[in-house]
Amino acid sequence: MWIALRLPRLPLEIFLRGSSTPEPFAVEERHQVFACDRKALARGVRAGMAVSAALALAPRLRIAPRDPAAETEALLGVAGWMAQFTPVVVLEFPDGVLLLTDRSDSASRVLHESAAFHLNLEMSP
Repeated sequence: MWIALRLPRLPLEIFLRGSSTPEPFAVEERHQVFACDRKALARGVRAGMAVSAALALAPRLRIAPRDPAAETEALLGVAGWMAQFTPVVVLEFPDGVLLLTDRSDSASRVLHESAAFHLNLEMSP
């Protein structure tokens, strides 16, 4: 059985790492908002909008360019950590890790039981 872990907030988390900033925050790619935190969302900023429009809605918006290399490094870290539960771990770019599990070993049983509750993982709220 395969378990897919998705980390949809990974582009944000590599910058925020679970910390809270007083200003709204967004990641941009090609002059468009790629992802944004809840503070930016509350001000009307949305993925896909032009950075200039986002700044008009949230003048104090902190913006960082997307860093695919850091995202890959973080994904590799998650995959490495998950390897303690199963010998087969596959990266599913840009934000996923696939785990092949076998219910015969105890680590995989723990993983199966945990997966029932954590199908769509986010690194932080």
